[in-house]
Amino acid sequence: MNSAQGTGTALPSEALVIYDGNCGFCKSMVSFASRHMQPGRAEFVASQDPKIQPVLEQHGLQQTASHTIIYLDSGQALLRSSAALKTMRLMKWPWPWIAAAGTIVPISLRDWAYNQIAKRRSCGANATSCSR
Repeated sequence: MNSAQGTGTALPSEALVIYDGNCGFCKSMVSFASRHMQPGRAEFVASQDPKIQPVLEQHGLQQTASHTIIYLDSGQALLRSSAALKTMRLMKWPWPWIAAAGTIVPISLRDWAYNQIAKRRSCGANATSCSR
């Protein structure tokens, strides 16, 4: 595991996936992805975790973190559908193939679909971070 530059926050060797920990739908998707993930490929961290705040600040993503999935790898940040597809590429078969097929769809359409789902997500008991 490496450290984020200047933060002292341990990052996984492959990727860091940041999600809204107050969102029930988001937590369910992370649970699903974790069960199907290839070992050691990614670490999932809720955006509300105090340990991740320096990383979010470093990338200027503090405001965005509670509204979308963020995929960080080698200093590059991907958001929305691009982050979801990149995460799927780290999962066990058949998910990398599905992700590859998804990249054929133009990003504007993918992100539109992602935003439609995000608008309707269920945030459980703690709905304070949900944007609708």
